Amino acid sequence: MATSKAPPVSTADDGDGSDSDCQIVGCTLSPPKKQPSRQSSLFDFFGPKSAGCGGGGETESASKKKNRPQQKQKENRRKRSLEFDDLDHFASGSIEQRKKAEAEADAAADEDDEATRDSTAADAVEQPYYARWFAHIVSTVSEDADLAFLFSPEQRHLLAAAARLSPERPELRLLARLLCRARRFHRPGRLRYPELGAPPELAAAGLAELGLVESLAEASPAPELAELLSLCSCPELIDVAKRLGGGVASSLVGAGRRRDGLTRTLLRASANSLSGGAFCSTPRPAAACRVRRAVLAAIGPAWRLRPAAADLLEAAFLAFHIELHDTEAANVFQDLLYRLRRIELGAEPEPLPAELVQGKATAYCSLYPDPAALLAYLEAVRLERRLRDLQQRRQFLQLEDAFTEAGWPGRLQRAIDGSDGGCLSCLAESVPVHLRRFTELGAVFRAADIRAATLERLRRYPEAVLLTRSRHRRHLRLALLLDRHQRDPSAAFSVISRALAEPGLCPAARRELAQRAASLAARTGVPSTCPLVAAALAEQPREPPARAEIYGATVSHSLPGRVNVFLESGAGAGEDAVCSVERVALDHYRSLDGGAFPRGLHAEGAPFHALFFLLQREALFAPLPGAFLSRYQRRAPLDLRYPAQFLAAGGRRAALEAGLRRLRSAELQEAGQLELLIRQEAERDPGLLLGERVSLDDLCSLAEALPRDLLAGILAELGENYDQLHAGMPDLLLWCPASRRCLFAEVKGPGDQLSAKQTLWLARLERLGARSEVCVVRAEQGGLLRRRLRLSAAADQSTQPEAVEEAQAEAAMEPKRLRGEHEDEGQAAG
Repeated sequence: MATSKAPPVSTADDGDGSDSDCQIVGCTLSPPKKQPSRQSSLFDFFGPKSAGCGGGGETESASKKKNRPQQKQKENRRKRSLEFDDLDHFASGSIEQRKKAEAEADAAADEDDEATRDSTAADAVEQPYYARWFAHIVSTVSEDADLAFLFSPEQRHLLAAAARLSPERPELRLLARLLCRARRFHRPGRLRYPELGAPPELAAAGLAELGLVESLAEASPAPELAELLSLCSCPELIDVAKRLGGGVASSLVGAGRRRDGLTRTLLRASANSLSGGAFCSTPRPAAACRVRRAVLAAIGPAWRLRPAAADLLEAAFLAFHIELHDTEAANVFQDLLYRLRRIELGAEPEPLPAELVQGKATAYCSLYPDPAALLAYLEAVRLERRLRDLQQRRQFLQLEDAFTEAGWPGRLQRAIDGSDGGCLSCLAESVPVHLRRFTELGAVFRAADIRAATLERLRRYPEAVLLTRSRHRRHLRLALLLDRHQRDPSAAFSVISRALAEPGLCPAARRELAQRAASLAARTGVPSTCPLVAAALAEQPREPPARAEIYGATVSHSLPGRVNVFLESGAGAGEDAVCSVERVALDHYRSLDGGAFPRGLHAEGAPFHALFFLLQREALFAPLPGAFLSRYQRRAPLDLRYPAQFLAAGGRRAALEAGLRRLRSAELQEAGQLELLIRQEAERDPGLLLGERVSLDDLCSLAEALPRDLLAGILAELGENYDQLHAGMPDLLLWCPASRRCLFAEVKGPGDQLSAKQTLWLARLERLGARSEVCVVRAEQGGLLRRRLRLSAAADQSTQPEAVEEAQAEAAMEPKRLRGEHEDEGQAAG
């Protein structure tokens, strides 16, 4: 796809506080902001002013901390002494300054408009990328006759009107911007984007004529007063109170200049009339009307997308790309437009061939037989995303209120009663299994999972048990709730027994359930009599995986979000830097046995994922109905997460077995032949390696070093159940191209434990003949770290050779002392 030069970057304000996540940059690609690097010197953590590193006296930061209480008291006294005259002066001055700034901005905009009109066509602003892709999506869906059943006649008429807008028109650019903003009113100051090429008032008026946008004065139903107050600034809120006069103005003295206090005061004034500076207990509609008129006068013009138009555009985006809501992005529309731009720039794989997209109309017809079903799904997804957002913010009470206000408890109960206990496989047979997550019922059950977790947080365990009992394959969580919180181990045993009897249960889930049953039996002293539990326990690996222990220097709790920060020794003295625990283990293995493993990666299975998609391309990318419903789909079939359907569709199992036979063939046993095949497949579709944490050279070197039976066995495991087995592979992969030896290592830092998937993968690798082990990194703290710091400082100064020799001797003796302490602790525990 051809790329074009990007226009200048927009510097317009892109939203209010609630829209801070919507940051589509006007005319060019805005990559995600990089996080600050965690690599830093030791002296960033232990500077001369840090506690415990020498030096005396009170530092500057300590004196500031001492003065903070006095400064806070002064600030509180100043706020308490604030009178209405100060508020009046502040409000009037701020309003005048704001009006003056707006007048200057309007004058500058008029000058820019005149300069734009006088400029030639060659100097015109180029189309922003989001306008091109937005127009492409709308026109593609509008012209697709196979998807016309998704929209009503009124919706098709409105969609055709939006499709007639060209990317050069400011109306289309403003429409795309509004879609990526919150569903609320926006004032002109928030919509002044340079790439519009016209005042936002004119563009909004054009969209209003098409029925896509509505103004604040024409909104039906009228917005709530709280939404109107959120559009005002603090000076404007104070000016509104001054216009109302009486007790409203005097009550602002206690509210101060904070938005929440001003908003609460005006909301109370709208609910009650004021008399003599005090609120009356009898509500009067006249007071609410008076406050609303004053707020509307302060706001002025504002626009938003009509709710029907917003639903229509969301439905059009979903018809274009069915995986629209399969993302954790804060704004799904922005995320899709950004992905399309990255495809255009070559940062993501090219679109899939058109012949792979088959059965799209049939799939959509089974999912959404009428426009009402599609709108119901979109509404459910919006509420699901809202609940997930509240869960991430840990606002559990608000989440429970939102769930109840939306009427979802009754809807969830009806869904459970109509689908045999909530099992998604009991839906209508017309919907394929791998597409049922795109239905309203799928969104309802995902919201039920969120609510069940919230009920556990609120310690409402009986309700959580009832809700979890209705969910499919939530048996492990249900057993834990019954055992720990309901004190009913017999019910927990029965839940585990029913779970083990289910067909198609993955090995990791069987192991976790068996471990839960074993812990129940050990604590209660009553072993389970169920033969399924005994069989599951017998299937587990008898011997624990091999174990290796190493030591690494660490600085505990030095970086936010990380429990242990390890230290990596550089080539020279004083070059120590922080690193991850996997990097410590990787450096250890590279120096093991005189460099027996010169090549190594911390990839967590990424090389085998890439080899799986490259060497099994014919099976994965077969043109089967319902596997690919969009050319811009993630580069994997939609049914890959469902093993039974994936292997049964279109002879995929036979194709996977043919790929494994080719891998074991004598032709690929010759040196260099497998590397040649991998490079040919990568050249055929370069997008298969984009996003993977491994280069093509490392991939070819690894494939040549691995025994063919081992590689074929790993790919066979992934093909049988990719959804359950793509995670849990060891962290480190080391190999030697010359000796064709390899080593898999799962790294665990202080306090970490193996998961069920990791344990089973280590057992599989041992069964396939690979060397695998668990590398436990012990933490060296205290005196060793301080001595290393002294050693680095002395080496930098090069003036204290005796101190250097002393620090070297102490550092050499410290690991032995730590190992002795660990051995003593182990003997005491035994």
